[in-house]
Amino acid sequence: MTVFGPDVSQYQKGLVPPDPHGIGFGICRASIGQLVDTTALIAIKWYRDHNIPTAAYHYVYPVNSHPAKTQAVAFHEGVGADSAVNCMIDWERDNDDNCHPPGQPQVPTWADVLAVATEIRNLGHKVKLLYAPDWYWSEQGKPNLAGSGFDLVAAEYGAKPWPTGSATQVYAARGGDASPDWKAYGGLTPVLLQYSCQVTWGNKQLDMNAYRGDPAVLGNWFTLWNKETTVATTYPDGYNSPPTQRTIEEVFARASVKMLHPEFKKRWHGLMIASEGKLGIGGAGRSTAQQQAVFLDRHYVVTSGGCCIYNGKRYQLKKGAAHAAPPLRSFHENIVQGYSAAVDAVGDLKWAALNCERFGLEQATWGGEVWHFQFTEFPHSVSAWIRAGSPPPKKMDIPGTPPPTTTPPPTTTPPPTTNWATDLMNKMPVLKKGNQGVPVKRCQHFLALAGQMDPNNMGNFDGVFGSGTESALNRFLATKGATQDGTCDRDCWDWFMEAGNGIPNLAKGSTGMDVQRMQRMLSANGKMDPSNRANFDGVFGSGTESALKSFQSAKALTADGKCGQQTWTSLLNG
Repeated sequence: MTVFGPDVSQYQKGLVPPDPHGIGFGICRASIGQLVDTTALIAIKWYRDHNIPTAAYHYVYPVNSHPAKTQAVAFHEGVGADSAVNCMIDWERDNDDNCHPPGQPQVPTWADVLAVATEIRNLGHKVKLLYAPDWYWSEQGKPNLAGSGFDLVAAEYGAKPWPTGSATQVYAARGGDASPDWKAYGGLTPVLLQYSCQVTWGNKQLDMNAYRGDPAVLGNWFTLWNKETTVATTYPDGYNSPPTQRTIEEVFARASVKMLHPEFKKRWHGLMIASEGKLGIGGAGRSTAQQQAVFLDRHYVVTSGGCCIYNGKRYQLKKGAAHAAPPLRSFHENIVQGYSAAVDAVGDLKWAALNCERFGLEQATWGGEVWHFQFTEFPHSVSAWIRAGSPPPKKMDIPGTPPPTTTPPPTTTPPPTTNWATDLMNKMPVLKKGNQGVPVKRCQHFLALAGQMDPNNMGNFDGVFGSGTESALNRFLATKGATQDGTCDRDCWDWFMEAGNGIPNLAKGSTGMDVQRMQRMLSANGKMDPSNRANFDGVFGSGTESALKSFQSAKALTADGKCGQQTWTSLLNG
């Protein structure tokens, strides 16, 4: 028996699906490189509502420019941070300039596929299908696909002009089950064939796939939706419209909800029980990598103005997008004793606003985010909470049913604040106009990283605290709500390093903002060329390791290429 499955992506925005009769499975794109395809959640909901076996796919980019873990996070976010949805890997060249810089096609290797698939599996997703067109597999040296854990999805549209029409019409025109495009290659025989990009489905044309075999075994590759599950009292869950209804046990079993601080989980559980089904959870905890993915998906880079600065660049919120803070600036991240401390609610938000206070929770009316709730006793912003000493939440007796058993902090927990980090910040020098030397260079590099000094102007890193440095510092202080007195003091260094979150140990393979800080300090200490922007990419590779070892040797430290307490101390104040 042959059944067909549509492939939906952002190119089908505005799609009005037809009657699901005749559709045996459904595919949608969840992510491409580090970008999330926001149409996936809509497609997944439609497939789920019609009990159609579902897989979402990730379009792999090279991991040297798009880290495998970041790509995996993009997929995880694209399917709603829910590990239930199975993944298909899409392996081909991408020439779409809408998804990467113009003129820079993405050409992933077989090694890139294996690395990204591993990271997606690590997030709990089943990854069985590999979309690998014969032409691209050949272009990449015809690697052996057998034994890789994948089953093959072939793709061939035939000679132009391509036939158009319904799924069955075009399939017949392309040779049907007897088509030579079902041929084996790479040691695998295709289980699916994408045979056209011109099938009319609903009000759009899209890619269509065929499966010839027993539909009863589609669960080998696709998520099967159990529509017979009996639910008792249910609560809104997820961002679907209307939200999916789930039992409270199912809601609290979600990976992102497990990331919540036990005290927050207890309070939110009580509020949900009191709502009697009126209130649920759209989104909860995120890792810092997930927060970065959400932030980048909702913002774009601008040369001036913008709503925030991150990694030395100015960003503007996309029209219609919900606010998302830069990494390490959201209570959604696991920064409160290794847990998250915020929920984006769905359901009756007016009821929640009237009742949340008695459960020790506060609605974020100050930022217009009426769906966002956090601890009442916490300051509104992460920055203010850090300045207050990162206090833990208070323990509160909550009326109602006890919450589910709490789980330990996620293994990706950021390191807690340590005494040595606090001591180091207390010993940092106070700098003002007229000072000179390496400490000033360090300050100047941090200002460039914060977007307050032009990183392409080498005169900005002269080690002289003049009027330009003073003005840049005052702009930085203004972003923190601090007195603009032109003084780089203990609090300023703390903000530069975000030391309230702890200063992490770094080693080859580390990525992110902390690596960029280390790279900037290596440059300030004369070990990396400030004119080479690639030196500040936030990736701890061989070049960074070599520069760090050189610095350690010069400071009579163990030259192990790892950045721990002694190396950080010397980089910042040695």
